[in-house]
Amino acid sequence: MDTGAGFWLRFESAGSNTITGVPFDSITIPIYEGWNLITGPSYTSEIIDPENIIVEGSLYGYESNGGYYNTTVLEPGRGYWVRASASGEIV
Repeated sequence: MDTGAGFWLRFESAGSNTITGVPFDSITIPIYEGWNLITGPSYTSEIIDPENIIVEGSLYGYESNGGYYNTTVLEPGRGYWVRASASGEIV
């Protein structure tokens, strides 16, 4: 798994798994025009968009009950969909 990239995980049955890694405070993430699946650092944070390419209101998380929710913050260990108007980098 790449740091900063979001992933979908599918398991054959209910249960739990442990995924470990090295904590990090900040990350620069390359994104592309259109929809991107990302994750954030090891603490609750917001996206810094120096190139102003994130489409306002387009950051979505996913709930285990199958629903999406609009958000402005990234929680550690979760993946998010975000839409960009152009390719570039966010922090």
